[in-house]
Amino acid sequence: MKSVDVRDQLKKLIDINPLSQNEIAKKLGFSSGYISKFINKKQEIAFWMVYELIIFLDCDNEKELMKGFIDIIKRNENIRASLEYSHSKSYRELTDILIQRCFLVGNKENEEWGLIYQWQLQSKRMVYYDEESYLKNLKKLTPKTLEMKTLLLILEMYCHFFKKRYELAAYYVRNINDLILKIQDPFIRKSFKCRLNEASAYIYLKKDNDILNARKIADDLIEENLGPNYLITGYFVKGLSFFLESYEVASYCFEKVIEISKKIGRNSTFEETCEQLGLLQIFWEKPLNTEKNSCFIRALGSLKKIDQFNSESKYVPLILLFEGKRKQNKEKLLLAMHYFYTQKDNFRASIPRYLLEGLGVQFNINEGGEYV
Repeated sequence: MKSVDVRDQLKKLIDINPLSQNEIAKKLGFSSGYISKFINKKQEIAFWMVYELIIFLDCDNEKELMKGFIDIIKRNENIRASLEYSHSKSYRELTDILIQRCFLVGNKENEEWGLIYQWQLQSKRMVYYDEESYLKNLKKLTPKTLEMKTLLLILEMYCHFFKKRYELAAYYVRNINDLILKIQDPFIRKSFKCRLNEASAYIYLKKDNDILNARKIADDLIEENLGPNYLITGYFVKGLSFFLESYEVASYCFEKVIEISKKIGRNSTFEETCEQLGLLQIFWEKPLNTEKNSCFIRALGSLKKIDQFNSESKYVPLILLFEGKRKQNKEKLLLAMHYFYTQKDNFRASIPRYLLEGLGVQFNINEGGEYV
């Protein structure tokens, strides 16, 4: 299928826009001359300029127009920016095509960029980051640009994050933020920042139980709307942060995650969020949507045949939490809180703590830690 003529389409869109070409360029932060050079086929301009033009003029047809642009790019820096774009948007076929282009151009640095995105694509398909092979492969590369150095550190950060080494991941985030400020390309800078925010939102919630900062970052990811995976993180973290405060907000956010993950085929996220929505419905004593709920959620909703899940570590604190809530059993709620802490999930540990405080339990903080 022939791709759209992006130059011709942009020219038509500019002609029908109420703003002049000069006004559009000024609004987007670059010279009108760049637009003229591009649409008149005189010069291939920076990726971020075309991206901003397309988002401003016709965001509804972004994918088609950006695909048309990516098909004609020749500059190495634009190929690299295109890789980051297609990765962030989860355009896997386009990412594969760009990876192969990196291997064909005879440029050593492009080949390394292709390798990096190939590893990422493989990890997405396997639904996890293999820390050992990832770190081993990353250490083989010698970054020649600030962008590549930053991306390699981001991937190292992800390795620690997925292993729940949140303190170390947070340390990486702080250092990488300083590097991102020095990156010249606005699109790469924006996309890398979203990668960091994806981890930071969870770190604030799980490590620090810092609900306000977690929500702020979640809202930033949703507003930026740079790709479905970032939207999933934004809505999931926001929904989880409202678990105790608002059934309406939390359920809306979880439904958005379910909708997006189903659309892009993230089956594990779909199942996990359906389960999370079921937990929310049980907690707020709302009717269960049996079509979406797992055997565990249906058993938890009735507390019948729940013993069969006692051997699964991820379900143990949830069983204790909901049994403790229904029976107002302080011992079970304390155990649930303990299990969540051992799972390095301080936010979920705050749920049984909230219920315990409602039962009159007072928590004191001493130098040696926290006790009742």
